[in-house]
Amino acid sequence: MSQQNFNTPMLKEDSLKDKVIIITGGGTGLGKAMGKYFSELGAKLIITSRKIDVLQKTADEISSLTKNEVFPFACDVSDYKQVEDLLKASIEKFDKIDVLVNNAAGNFISPTERLSNKAFDIIINIVLKGTYNCTLAFGKHWIEKKQSATVLNIVTTYSGRVLHLSFHLQRQKPEYLQSLVRLLLNGRSMAYVLMQLHRDFFQPKERGKDCCQAIFKINLI
Repeated sequence: MSQQNFNTPMLKEDSLKDKVIIITGGGTGLGKAMGKYFSELGAKLIITSRKIDVLQKTADEISSLTKNEVFPFACDVSDYKQVEDLLKASIEKFDKIDVLVNNAAGNFISPTERLSNKAFDIIINIVLKGTYNCTLAFGKHWIEKKQSATVLNIVTTYSGRVLHLSFHLQRQKPEYLQSLVRLLLNGRSMAYVLMQLHRDFFQPKERGKDCCQAIFKINLI
């Protein structure tokens, strides 16, 4: 059996050149790893979390490795005003945002007998409300500027349920198709997404063509 080379990059060099990507929760873990790869592909980065010292260290590490600019900005995504400040600072820095990666999360393990009644609120405020805050603020900006952009949500199953509800509410508005498919893709297979699109969104005469176009557009950044 031939050995596979798992170190071969998936995308070509400079695939993201001149793109500006913002990653929430970008100082550590998955956010840091995604940011490093985006930067290696030529993107300019904005990374954000609540801890500026962690962000600065990550920014210096990535930029020294890739020679591409990384802008750290402290922001609590559960606070909409801070998200608006993040958007303003990002536009002032790079003049545009092409991609928003909603990656910020809060998690902890606790036995039930020691679990605070506020614990659930803390997690929801970061993961779910934070995703909503960033998508709303940046989405309004893109609509105002008539700019095409991409949103990638690293979310959990309960968030997916809420996004699935919004999918049904907007089913009669084709202009929402591309964004909704991106939201539904998180944590689900392509087959599931296609099934939902065919069953819930398109009229019979519209099936197939528009669905394929939507999936194709998702793969473009």
